[in-house]
Amino acid sequence: MLVEIIRSYGQFSLRAEFMDEYVAEELQAAREAASDAEKMHESGVTDNAIVNRLYYACFHAAQAALASKDVSVTSHRGLVSMFGKELVKTGEASPEQGRFLNTMQMYRLTADYEHKPIDAEITDLLSQTRRFVGEMERLCRS
Repeated sequence: MLVEIIRSYGQFSLRAEFMDEYVAEELQAAREAASDAEKMHESGVTDNAIVNRLYYACFHAAQAALASKDVSVTSHRGLVSMFGKELVKTGEASPEQGRFLNTMQMYRLTADYEHKPIDAEITDLLSQTRRFVGEMERLCRS
């Protein structure tokens, strides 16, 4: 609920007392998007639709990780950039995680706007996304 209120007013600066709730809501959104993608895969939904949900699982998980470090972003491109600057370069996230987030963003843009098939195995992306979300959850707790 807090995430919806913040996004509707374009306000991304949170007082400390709301930060834990915001991080928890972003992590829940990440888990739900990953679960949606798994269900879609089992149902035979198109790979492009699945990639969209996988990207948003990563997006919300990365948003939570950045927010837990008191870093806010206002765009998808900004999220990827700040993830690299604030988490990968400091060693809190691995370069592989940064590359995966960037790759998922490129796949989502291709799927959503270019309507081209994704050159990746969906089952691999599902497992990599589950791992990424789990790693971001651990990072938020540290």
